[in-house]
Amino acid sequence: MLRAMAADLTARPKPAMGRIADLAGVRVRASHHRSRPVLWAIRNGDAEIGVTVHRMDERFDTGPILVQRGGIPLEEDVTPQRLWPLIRPVLAEVLTDALDQVARGAPGVPQDEAGASYAGFVEPEFSVVDWSRTAVRVHHQVRMFGFMGPAHAPVAKVGDRWLTVARTRLEPAAGIRVECADGPIWIVESAPARPPATRP
Repeated sequence: MLRAMAADLTARPKPAMGRIADLAGVRVRASHHRSRPVLWAIRNGDAEIGVTVHRMDERFDTGPILVQRGGIPLEEDVTPQRLWPLIRPVLAEVLTDALDQVARGAPGVPQDEAGASYAGFVEPEFSVVDWSRTAVRVHHQVRMFGFMGPAHAPVAKVGDRWLTVARTRLEPAAGIRVECADGPIWIVESAPARPPATRP
């Protein structure tokens, strides 16, 4: 059940779902208001993520909050396989607490819409590294695609060749040094790639 709930972190509820029985009318999501919350957290360079359980209403992620927990770290080379064991016990805790609150009739705490932001899928052009960005932004871009898996690694032009960039470092490391807008970054794992226009 918890695995199914975790998989639903990115799902948009249908309007009618907000009117079903109280014990079923709650939703678990990551604490970002986004369609792919973990990806956006990595992209933004967040050090950690959290989990929220809230009541459902007819809008997207706007129901009153029942339980929130943070403190789930996003490691440097985060992967789903490494992250899930950290999320699992937090999910068990927050879901137990939330269902207990629902059973007691707790209404939940209204969400502060002034502090909410939304973003959709990652834009296709973000799969190409732009060295005019800062080194930190490029590093988190590579980390985000690394979370998606090796087949999704972004491509970059380095000198006169194209590479898929699987891992980078912000500190000196064995690999290829590239200058970004504000300083160097080191590509520590890469492979030859086709230019973006010729990729399938």
